[in-house]
Amino acid sequence: MTNDDKPPSLLQGKPKDWFRKILIVRSDVVREEFPTEEAYLSEAECITRSQAVADVLGKLGVETLVIPADEKLAERLAAEKPDLCINFVDTVHGSGALSSIVPGIFELLQIPYVGAGTLGFALGNNKYLTKTLLEAWELPTPQYQLFRTHTQELDYELRYPMIVKLNEEHGSLGIDTNSVVTNPRELRARVEWLIKTYKQPVLAEEFIENARELTVVVLEATQRKVFLSERKFEVPNSQFRLLTFETKWATDLGREEPVKYVPVTDLNKNLIANIKDDVRTAFDILRMDDLGRFDVMLDRYNNYYIVDANANPSLGPGTSVSFSAQANGQKFETILINILQRNKLDILQRATHPENQIL
Repeated sequence: MTNDDKPPSLLQGKPKDWFRKILIVRSDVVREEFPTEEAYLSEAECITRSQAVADVLGKLGVETLVIPADEKLAERLAAEKPDLCINFVDTVHGSGALSSIVPGIFELLQIPYVGAGTLGFALGNNKYLTKTLLEAWELPTPQYQLFRTHTQELDYELRYPMIVKLNEEHGSLGIDTNSVVTNPRELRARVEWLIKTYKQPVLAEEFIENARELTVVVLEATQRKVFLSERKFEVPNSQFRLLTFETKWATDLGREEPVKYVPVTDLNKNLIANIKDDVRTAFDILRMDDLGRFDVMLDRYNNYYIVDANANPSLGPGTSVSFSAQANGQKFETILINILQRNKLDILQRATHPENQIL
């Protein structure tokens, strides 16, 4: 849809004219439900972030409430009768795998919401299924294997070094200086520790050494936008360069923000176009909605690989989505207004053409 195709009704007025009340639904963060302090910290940030977004919406004149996704969620939603919900839920009872039930509650109560649906959210919380779909569509991703036990045999085609990740987590949880392994002993020790600690399968993936790390954000406004930036950070003396949990969350640990998102100006235009095209395809096949974030590695030969996909990336003034957009000249408030505008358009379209609704 071009700018000239936008419905005039959406171009008139402001967000306060589109929505009477918006609810931000965040995770109900209870320390005892998380296996480690790091898992708790990575989710607890949604409390301050959801309030920060509520404050921005308040300044735009929209009545906004923040509520937790606890056992009273459906009852609270039915009582509040919001025009729109923004989904900030990444875990339920400390589990990312359970978080896809929240869009289902919105659907059950027929409440419009920002973010992926149940299928897209479920896929986004399973790295193995994500990579399987990317591979099926011939999108570039490193070779990988899912481990359910540390005694499982390694596929013969995989090569060291490999990075070992939690299958159902984002935010660099479980990533530290021991995550890159170079031999069978290290691999089995790391897989065993992660499975024992987090009680979930583990993904081993060929590690791309000395890679440039690109962040690609897809925003579905009245027309789809793709923001590409490079993630810059310093690492201590180490054999491998990777963004660990401690580095990524250094701000929460009381240090200066070590990660910078900068414009990408030195790559061939055709290469950038190819990356964006593949990410658009990935956004669609992974059933994302409204926004998505992709981590893309660029090796020394300018071969690129999609290494992670986040269906509901953290949305807020101080997040990677915001930083990547800022590197491309977009303010967070503009992103938020674009999302609201797009959802208002969807609501109007469903009201006037319910026969065209696709679940």
